[in-house]
Amino acid sequence: METGPVEKGSVETAPATPPLVADLLTQATQSVLEMMAQVAVSPAGVTTARPPAAGPMVSSSIALEGDLQGILLASFEEDCLKQLVGNMLGTAVEHLSPEDLQTAGELVNMICGETRRLLSEYGVMVRAGIPALIAGPLPALPAEHRRLVLAFQSAAGAVMLELQVRRHSPMAQSA
Repeated sequence: METGPVEKGSVETAPATPPLVADLLTQATQSVLEMMAQVAVSPAGVTTARPPAAGPMVSSSIALEGDLQGILLASFEEDCLKQLVGNMLGTAVEHLSPEDLQTAGELVNMICGETRRLLSEYGVMVRAGIPALIAGPLPALPAEHRRLVLAFQSAAGAVMLELQVRRHSPMAQSA
């Protein structure tokens, strides 16, 4: 998904369009995972449909309020999360403990924080809630939300981000 030039600092000239949000989420995800876990991820596609999981996933969500309202979900293949946790702790992880699973929440929190920082450069203000681990299948998309799904691939495995934006959100008019 490509974006054209966007003037920073004005919500009117820089609405949180799907291409802009996708680009900023991609940038934030790559930055956080490379900096915090020394894992390089490459974008593998942007869509509005949730792809089926190839294997067991660990997911976490965080609520968004402000100019962009909804939920950000991050899902990690189990083997990928083991590698991310292992790199962050400096040790091999064979089995994910309850504490290791919470890393998914910390990672979505960091990705969300970096995305919020980047959006603020365009005058888009977003507040975030507290990350929550999701046990079992991902929740269905509420009728009042639109979906943007970003897939990433790494040597460690797959990562998926899903942004569910409320349709009445101030910045969702073009999402």
